[in-house]
Amino acid sequence: MCLNYKKVEQTLDTGFVPDEKKYEKHLRDMVNCRTVSDEKYYSEDEFKKFDEVLKNNYPKIFESCEVIPLCGSTFLRIKGNESTSPLVLMSHKDVVPEGKKKWKAPPFEGRVIKGKMFGRGTFDCKGSLCALFEGVEGLLEDEYKFARDLYIFASSTEETAGDDAPQAVEYFKKNGIVPGLVIDEGGAVLKNPFPSPYKRFAMIGAVERSSARIIYDGEKEAVKKFSDEVNKLRPGKYDMYPEVSGLVHGLSEYLSFPLGSIVGFLDRHRSTAKFILTHCGADARSFCGALASARKPEEDEIERLEKEHGKLNNPVRANASGNFYNKIDTLADEIKKIAEKYSLKSINEYIRETEPPVSPDSAGYKFTYDVAARVFENIGVLPYPVLGRTDSRYFIGYAEDVIRFIPVEISLLQMTKFHCPNENIYVSSLSNAVGFYREVIKQYNS
Repeated sequence: MCLNYKKVEQTLDTGFVPDEKKYEKHLRDMVNCRTVSDEKYYSEDEFKKFDEVLKNNYPKIFESCEVIPLCGSTFLRIKGNESTSPLVLMSHKDVVPEGKKKWKAPPFEGRVIKGKMFGRGTFDCKGSLCALFEGVEGLLEDEYKFARDLYIFASSTEETAGDDAPQAVEYFKKNGIVPGLVIDEGGAVLKNPFPSPYKRFAMIGAVERSSARIIYDGEKEAVKKFSDEVNKLRPGKYDMYPEVSGLVHGLSEYLSFPLGSIVGFLDRHRSTAKFILTHCGADARSFCGALASARKPEEDEIERLEKEHGKLNNPVRANASGNFYNKIDTLADEIKKIAEKYSLKSINEYIRETEPPVSPDSAGYKFTYDVAARVFENIGVLPYPVLGRTDSRYFIGYAEDVIRFIPVEISLLQMTKFHCPNENIYVSSLSNAVGFYREVIKQYNS
């Protein structure tokens, strides 16, 4: 970070008074825009509508900022007294399609049912984007003076791994600007996830998964044998990696007796913990090693592939995901060898390696830890292996510190709605999220 890290001793933002009704309205305005980033559903008009929503709802920001034109993203600079080591706050305004299954409420209406707003993007990632804009707008209304430059970046192509974020990094490099701290999505504030005296946990993303997707085509029987073999594959090495060890160690201290003692035993006996985690389902297995699977592509995907490659006979999609310690090239090579054995033809290939993890000893992690602990009452803070990918990966290796964290409080059930029907968040969760962004800006500038 721009300054040597010093533990924050007190909350500075004591004058903050949240306005939940305003946050609800402004988030609904965002959800009303069908900003789907997908080849089949993309609508430039919906993104323009979203941009107008931002300008109308956050006039102070747009009066004060420099707008940096970059693809379809929202990229803003609010000038401070010092331009070195700026703070970069990120989110994204695009969403995945709503899917074909029925929702409890229309996915682009933003209807509130029993305190929860339902809508595509409420959690991923318009809720945090709304909180970010509310936090900055409120500070400008308070005539807050920025000591350092603040950049707000919201991609329009995060869900499709588009060019917005890479070009933002190129902008910084071209202008010789090295961000001191970048905070993007990843992790969240989980409500009562464990039996613990702590009622909420800030899960700070420490590392992402790598991924590979390879489409093959071939004879029906060969495709079946290939799929069966890939689905039984246990690729890569399985171990308790540092980020997982940090999670287990933290839980051993936070959990109530006797569970805390049991997890403490696992913390001290890595081989036992590794064995248990690798037999607890796909997500737990991915924390310790790698995954591989094969299935028929969705009809939309087949349609797109056939436009490029002509008629396919029996397409099959092979997926692999690893982590920083299981290189995705090695995992993909294992799948390719199986495909060669059955004489399958490669149609399309996408391979993405993951970036180095964020250490809980880094200044950025400690800073985020301290701010979260002061904004959210009765909270534990843990490192978290992110199951997806985020735009922040492009900043790793260039910015001084990169953190993945959404300061929106959700339940475990709400977390399962990520990219699924009935995505929702509690409207009340926006107040603390706004407070978090205000506090981050004030603490960073102090």
